[in-house]
Amino acid sequence: MRKLLVVVIAMMFLVATGDVGDTLAADGVIKAIIDFPGDGDISGSGYSVTADIDAGVGIGFDVLFDSAEMFDIGIGFIYQFPRSVEDDAGKVNFMPIYLVGKGYLTDENQQVRPYLYGHLGYNFFFGDDDFTGSADLEGGLYYSVGLGLLFNNKFLIEAGWSVNNGTATDSGYVYVYNTLYHYTLDADVEYSKLSLSVGYAF
Repeated sequence: MRKLLVVVIAMMFLVATGDVGDTLAADGVIKAIIDFPGDGDISGSGYSVTADIDAGVGIGFDVLFDSAEMFDIGIGFIYQFPRSVEDDAGKVNFMPIYLVGKGYLTDENQQVRPYLYGHLGYNFFFGDDDFTGSADLEGGLYYSVGLGLLFNNKFLIEAGWSVNNGTATDSGYVYVYNTLYHYTLDADVEYSKLSLSVGYAF
């Protein structure tokens, strides 16, 4: 899976920067991201808890295809650097790969172009040993909505709300009254937060 991920990211970079990008009229956008403190909702097996997740940073890269003057579509990915869960419960991070759509509110001849954007895709889910214990982590749905400003068709700033989803599965054996039982515990994890990003289009 990680090898496939590396191949996908490399292909995105080549499309944005090489001859293929010129042929397809594709632009690359690289972004630095600040995630504000968020909520981690964990539910399953009859329980539900909410844990505070610290602020964190990330990097992102989009490839946008010039589909129309007032609208762009493309693909992108974000890597979140690990951030801490409250009560020293370890660190988590997600890595989404998504489709992106941007709707501009002014034409491309304007020096400042406000726009709305949306992301929809799948994210990989990671955690350190303190967070996962013996559990296995799986990714899930990722989505985000927000607004941005594009300056001189080069520099941009975005503010948005996003949700990362994943699952944690733990299984094992336990003795109850001298009888060995096998158990499986599944938990859904939802991480929501506000983010601010700055970027450069090339």
